[in-house]
Amino acid sequence: MDGWCLSIVLKEFLHIYASYVNASPITLEPVQPYGKYIKWLMEQDKEQAVSYWDHYLSGHEQQTVLPKQKKTKGRSRQEHVTFSFSKEESSRLSELAAREEVTLSTIFHTIWGILLQKYNNNDDAVFGSVISGRPAEIEGIEHMVGLFINTMPVRVQGAKTPFLQLIKDMQK
Repeated sequence: MDGWCLSIVLKEFLHIYASYVNASPITLEPVQPYGKYIKWLMEQDKEQAVSYWDHYLSGHEQQTVLPKQKKTKGRSRQEHVTFSFSKEESSRLSELAAREEVTLSTIFHTIWGILLQKYNNNDDAVFGSVISGRPAEIEGIEHMVGLFINTMPVRVQGAKTPFLQLIKDMQK
């Protein structure tokens, strides 16, 4: 399920529980079948999609990887790093996003891409980003429960491109 589904399922669960507690009949909204989404998905132009992604990824040759740690005495050492932004830093990032008319997600995707470029010694990095999307043209989609997430490739090119231009390019 995607995050949207959680509220639908939780609302129905609480309604059923309240009906049970109050000894009242359970009345739920009619179910919107997930099959409607699958049918819509199968009707999409696959050739157009392949053409789009071929063009988007054209010229990308090197696999983008994270650096591996060297084994110490036959064992790998794994670290978990946690950090947070101060309120001031968060505010400055939000101001940057608003001023440049990009999303915070775009800023973080761009920064992650730049980091991957450095790790891979390449000015072209591709990584996956999980997205959730519900096509508005499907009647009742907002009440449907199912898997509406996908992993999309995100490409960051141009190590010499100034950061402000790069985030604008990424937003497009």
